[in-house]
Amino acid sequence: MSPGRRSPHTSFTPTTDWRENNAAEGGQERRELSYPDTVVVPYCSESIQVKRGRPISDSIDVGRISGLKSAAQSPPARNDMWECLVDIGRGVYDITCTGGANCYHGKLQLYLNGVKCGRVLDWYCEATCHPISFYVCGVRVEESGAHTLRGEVVGKAPKSNDCACALRALKPRRTRTRFVPSPVLCFLLRCFILPSVDV
Repeated sequence: MSPGRRSPHTSFTPTTDWRENNAAEGGQERRELSYPDTVVVPYCSESIQVKRGRPISDSIDVGRISGLKSAAQSPPARNDMWECLVDIGRGVYDITCTGGANCYHGKLQLYLNGVKCGRVLDWYCEATCHPISFYVCGVRVEESGAHTLRGEVVGKAPKSNDCACALRALKPRRTRTRFVPSPVLCFLLRCFILPSVDV
């Protein structure tokens, strides 16, 4: 999807920001879209497109406890897959997944534009927990615009009774707009590489 195209399911419209770009365009103005640092995508049949598995049920009682509402593909299965579009700007993001967990829940892997994001999120819990949040940190977005966020159920913990994944919302939050070296890389540069360079 091209940068600047608006996803129909995110809760904002990018705003137009006119700025001057003297170096690249000889003083002519160019249009840039500014994006908020946080986007909330509700996990429901309206905003999530099922790619594999059963349709999403928008009203699941987590642990069969009335009032602990989430949405889930029902009945659940290993390899269930869904996608949604998120309009986000260039930068580094932490993605928060909020939902419910209990002894019937499985493991979820997130992907952004087909690239695996962080570790597998294990939603198994002996007792029913709702709401509960899991985080995927340090996701790099190289280009502003609409991006595809995908989730896939990749299995379950040995103690889990099923592969359910009951979610309420997905929230990408930009932590920084520029890509900077990690603290470990900075340490290695200072200690090993830079001292050996003769100036």
